[in-house]
Amino acid sequence: MAAASSCGFFPKASRCSPDVAIEAAQKFGVDLVQHRSRVICDAEAELADAIFVFDRRGVEACEARFPKLRSKVHLLGSLDPANPLEIEDPYGGSAEQFVECYARVRGILQGLLRSAMKDI
Repeated sequence: MAAASSCGFFPKASRCSPDVAIEAAQKFGVDLVQHRSRVICDAEAELADAIFVFDRRGVEACEARFPKLRSKVHLLGSLDPANPLEIEDPYGGSAEQFVECYARVRGILQGLLRSAMKDI
């Protein structure tokens, strides 16, 4: 059974989503009002089959914190070869930047699901 979770490296958990992120997520039918950030922990990283990050900064942060897990770390954008390898983190940006990011991530995840369904 497959499972996914979302965590980050910013060393402060339980942060609320910015208002522009909440607004943008609503366009995708996602309610982020109650969402709180989580910091990746050692156990989650160890148990993960793969760790996907948006950009090289995320790769570097992950490899610095979990040097033995380098082979698990991948750029999410590598699953979307028609677009840039790195996905720009919209944090601090406009609602439009969040929408663009969410749309790209949704497209990548939909592609993964289509591919996984073929294997069933």
